[in-house]
Amino acid sequence: MADYVRLLRDIVEIYSPSGYELEVSKRIEKFMLENGFENVRVDAAGNVIGEVGSGSPTILFCGHMDTVPGKLPVILDGELLYGRGAVDAKSPLAALIAAASKLRDIRGRIIVAAVVDEEGYGKGINEIIKSNIEADYAVFGEPSNLYGLTVGYRGKIGVKISCRTGHSGHSSAPWAYRNAIEELFNMYLKLKLEIEKVFSSSVAVCLTRISGGESHNIVPSSCEAYIDVRTPKGCNVNECVMLISKFVREYALDSGLDVDILYDDVVEPYEVDLGSPIVKAFSRAVAKILNKPIKLMRKTGTGDLNVYARSMGVPSVSYGPGDSRLSHTENEYVRISDYIKSIEVLVEAVKTLCILHS
Repeated sequence: MADYVRLLRDIVEIYSPSGYELEVSKRIEKFMLENGFENVRVDAAGNVIGEVGSGSPTILFCGHMDTVPGKLPVILDGELLYGRGAVDAKSPLAALIAAASKLRDIRGRIIVAAVVDEEGYGKGINEIIKSNIEADYAVFGEPSNLYGLTVGYRGKIGVKISCRTGHSGHSSAPWAYRNAIEELFNMYLKLKLEIEKVFSSSVAVCLTRISGGESHNIVPSSCEAYIDVRTPKGCNVNECVMLISKFVREYALDSGLDVDILYDDVVEPYEVDLGSPIVKAFSRAVAKILNKPIKLMRKTGTGDLNVYARSMGVPSVSYGPGDSRLSHTENEYVRISDYIKSIEVLVEAVKTLCILHS
């Protein structure tokens, strides 16, 4: 297991925010080449892909190499490994790679993909889809706290809205000019209420960025905002997009504002069939290895899993060590023993899945 711990520590020590995954990819490629992976390659997006085993079923192991920005010191303190990406999601990724290396003789085929840009705009997973990497089942490496299995993710709508009033003036006379920042903020508040009224408050609407203005003493004539919308199972993303567009268009017309709207990320929610062999395989593996019942989870976030599962029609789940509440925080850490146990669970789950599939 020492090699697996070394792999994890090495990739956590390499700082790799989205767009800067090259050094991590080299370390993963090296591990694959040294540990019996076949057809090891780096694709056009920078994803590292390797394979083990042969026959049916084909299982995709997919995890991301990138992290959010913000370098943290990497410290191994007894059982705990601290560092950026220790939870989200380098320990789940390393567990997938390590488990695959232990399954080289499996009667089935495992494709391991270490992808780029999951925390960005999904360049890596989109290349996987473009390359038509098909599988019977997929496991995505994300923290599920060892005993958990994530069976559902929310959808996402990323909305950029820009607003222009056409005139600006001195801030000492704010009543004389329309303030673009205030106008756009008021629009956002009313849009949020409208979405929650139509689709219920289970839809999460969050203003994540707003910027505008020319100077500290000028009433701003332009403003731009980013709104993050997360939709649960049963909420049609396209219907939500249509509502947002209609609301913004009518609001702009009624208020006389010049408004543009752009969607940069639209992903449907996803939930795997709980009767799928992949859910059964993980349930049995967790019970056998950890002697506890599995906890089926539905996350409030969105990930590469949604995009792949929806596009390719592949039953997909996510699994991995780490507490997801620590994701993107300054206190990311993973227990080494959890990491090692997660490898055992993955190996057992794949063996069981191959039996259930036959």
